[in-house]
Amino acid sequence: MNPSMEPTTFGWSRRRWQAIGAFALIALTLVVYLPSMAGDFVWDDSLYFGDPGGDNTQARAIQSDDGLRAIWFSTTLPDYWPLSSTLFWLEWRLWGENPMGYRVVNLLLHAFTALTLWRALRRLGVPGAYLAASVFAVHPVAASSVAWISESKNTLSQLLFAVSLLTYLRFEDTPASEAGSRRCWYTVALASFLLALLAKTSVIMLPAVLLILAWWRRQRIGWADMLPLLPFFALSLLLGVMTVVFQHLDGALVRPEGLLSRMAGVGWCLGFYLYKSLLPIHLAAIYPRWDVDPLWLPAWAPLLAGVAVIAIAWRFRRGWGRAVLVALAGFSAILLPVAGLLRMDIHQHSLVADHLQYAGLIIPAAFVVGVAAHLAGHWRTGLRVATGLIVLAVFSGLTWQRAQVFTSNTALWNDTLEKNAGAWGAHYGLGIASGLEGDSADAIRHYREALKSNPAHVATHVNLGHALQSQGRLAEATHQYRSALKIDPYNLRAHINLGSVLQAEGMSAAAVLHYREALTAMPDFPDAHYNLGVAFESQGDTAAAIHHYRTALRLNPDLAAAHHNLGSGLQSRGETVAALKHFRAALAIDADMPETHMKLGNVLQAQGRVDAAVQHFRVVLTTMPDYPQAHFNLGNALQMQGNIDAAVQAYRDALSLAPDFWEAHYNLALAFRAQANSTDAVHHVRAVLRIDPGNHGAQDVLDQLLGKAADRHETGLDRIGEGTTPSHQRNRSHPTTPQGD
Repeated sequence: MNPSMEPTTFGWSRRRWQAIGAFALIALTLVVYLPSMAGDFVWDDSLYFGDPGGDNTQARAIQSDDGLRAIWFSTTLPDYWPLSSTLFWLEWRLWGENPMGYRVVNLLLHAFTALTLWRALRRLGVPGAYLAASVFAVHPVAASSVAWISESKNTLSQLLFAVSLLTYLRFEDTPASEAGSRRCWYTVALASFLLALLAKTSVIMLPAVLLILAWWRRQRIGWADMLPLLPFFALSLLLGVMTVVFQHLDGALVRPEGLLSRMAGVGWCLGFYLYKSLLPIHLAAIYPRWDVDPLWLPAWAPLLAGVAVIAIAWRFRRGWGRAVLVALAGFSAILLPVAGLLRMDIHQHSLVADHLQYAGLIIPAAFVVGVAAHLAGHWRTGLRVATGLIVLAVFSGLTWQRAQVFTSNTALWNDTLEKNAGAWGAHYGLGIASGLEGDSADAIRHYREALKSNPAHVATHVNLGHALQSQGRLAEATHQYRSALKIDPYNLRAHINLGSVLQAEGMSAAAVLHYREALTAMPDFPDAHYNLGVAFESQGDTAAAIHHYRTALRLNPDLAAAHHNLGSGLQSRGETVAALKHFRAALAIDADMPETHMKLGNVLQAQGRVDAAVQHFRVVLTTMPDYPQAHFNLGNALQMQGNIDAAVQAYRDALSLAPDFWEAHYNLALAFRAQANSTDAVHHVRAVLRIDPGNHGAQDVLDQLLGKAADRHETGLDRIGEGTTPSHQRNRSHPTTPQGD
């Protein structure tokens, strides 16, 4: 139809009203989620955007330049959702460690999903389609997907799900005479579904939903409806099997319950999701975990009640039951894969979660709004609009509050404990948050609380051990690491951390055994190679240490400590050029490494690049002003520059911190001698001999100074060396320059 011929309202065409409606829907969504935009990474966001070292394969794939190969063509990641991981890979290059960019993208994905669902509902003829899509956009349950960066896989897959749904409906509605258009719409629908599955396989039931909608539209299902969907079902089967395989490769099962318990639990899960979609209050990141006993007959009540309602709706399918049947069947079909039958990591905390419901949220919204719009058809337009605005205002207010919860781990886990005091995962999360803030005491408290409810959680034992280790409580830390290894003998972190405790206690041989155990489980574990290097270095095996430092850096070039230690090892072998390269690499990664600045300064000074050495020694003193060795090394470099006055002050600063630092006394004596200040020179040489009576070099200098003093007394000279160059001055000792760390 020509736009100029379309019906108008207040002089505006329908297309213009639709454009305004689309803009308003996007604007409403953006405003409602404003509180979350300045939020930090939360929960498991660190698995993608945190430290890529160690066994964090997801972060390593996303943050490395060649990570796309691992994302698409390997089994190293716990799930095969390569499109979502590719989105993270691209975003990392755009936003890096800034959470806001990720949050904005996730919010836009959600907003465009709402727009696409609006178009699909209009094509299905659902009354109140715009209000239903708006309710979906501002529904509080959606906050766990929209305001949680990791769940971009939810919003991305749902947008592609909605596109596939809409384009398939366009395919169905295109007349057979327009074969080219039909092929085009079908191709887009199938391709969108494939991309949706590659983003997250939670949308696996779209073919079943399309069949249900075919029955809704034509009240029958024939071969003409089935045949076009066969490729959709084939993709569902293929990607579904791959998801199950990947999740079983990821680790131990977290669902010890049998099949009957899981079947009974399906009714509980679906009933819970329906309840939260209709009454979204008391939402929590972790809900209490149910124990569904299949031998207890009431446990089957929710499932049997659902089947009964569907049966009754089928009986009245030619009347009111048609809409009820389609809504219940569609809702159940979409959420069946996440209703407890299959293994999911979230099940270690709870059998239900808000973000699992996201894919099916539009169906209750469309059903309730559609029924309400049908019943209110005789109401005045103003009253209908006012009622819709009230609903949106209430939901928007709840979502505004819910979005604030996902701004930090502290806010998220405290909110969870307020609603579920037994949520061990919340205590675990608060323990991590406290540890990152340097509050090890609070971290220990939360980890112990988590273990009261779940004593078999390996990561909690490991993290508790790490917190205890940071307090110097090595025996308690060892107990926690050994407890973790009793549960999981191959746990990498437990072996690594236990090895570090043994190393600190001087048992480097025992430490090596645990590091090797870690490498048996994961040969490409850079942390294990680094710690092995430290252990071998403590045993005096520099060659083995250098080998493992190099291996660690090959696996993770951003290990600043490995660069430092490798540089030190190379320096000890006289390979100063290579050492210099690694010291610089360490500082490029982390400029706040005083020991590396010290080492680099020493190498530069040995090469005669004294000005550069002075700069590095001064950097050390900026962060560690009470470091006597840094003052001493600075004094040596300044004396080599000929800046004797500044060197004297540097030596004095070193001695004010370490009065028995004989090297500083010795070099200060030489500096005073260069200034013709024999009195102070004699004083400091005698201080050397007081500390180290057998120091022959100091005794020689003292003899020289006393001999010169006698000459001066006889000739009346005021300063050493004035007018003459005695033989003992022409061969005087040079400042000592020990290579301090």
